[in-house]
Amino acid sequence: MEEFTLDQRDVIELERKDPYIFAESATPLPEQPTPKNFQSKVTPAGWQSIHSIGLSVMLAVPYIAAGIEGSRIFLILLTALCIPIIWWVTGLLGARGTSVAVRAATTGALTLTAPLVYSAGQVYPDITAGLILLLGLATLLAGERIRHAWVRIATIVFLALAPWLQLKFALPALIIVAAL
Repeated sequence: MEEFTLDQRDVIELERKDPYIFAESATPLPEQPTPKNFQSKVTPAGWQSIHSIGLSVMLAVPYIAAGIEGSRIFLILLTALCIPIIWWVTGLLGARGTSVAVRAATTGALTLTAPLVYSAGQVYPDITAGLILLLGLATLLAGERIRHAWVRIATIVFLALAPWLQLKFALPALIIVAAL
């Protein structure tokens, strides 16, 4: 980030100097880093991250503000946003008069799963993209109950960002946008 480049080779040296960055891993740093064991690919511009550019852009401000801890806290907060959206979806899908206890149990069962609990602080684009797609699905299910156009517009903007996290999210996002 300090050098304003996407080349990953300098990150290896940073991790060697600051063992805290790699302390959580049971795998020690390899003696001879390669693109394969460092989650990078070699391009004419240098070693590039295997993740799409959207993940780097999304984490730039939290990383600049508070480093790795700030990025992880940001991702945890994003993951936590799944809870109210799942609550909203359970209300939309449940029959009228569904008890709060049933909705709470369903929301708890869906949010206390391994991907959300264990991976919330990890740097994966899948959870964030899943949150965006879940928001799109909730907006679609709400239908005419959403009276403000800005909610639909904001949802479409978020759905347009999903492919920037990973290209595999382009088709589901496009399907939801077309249905909206």
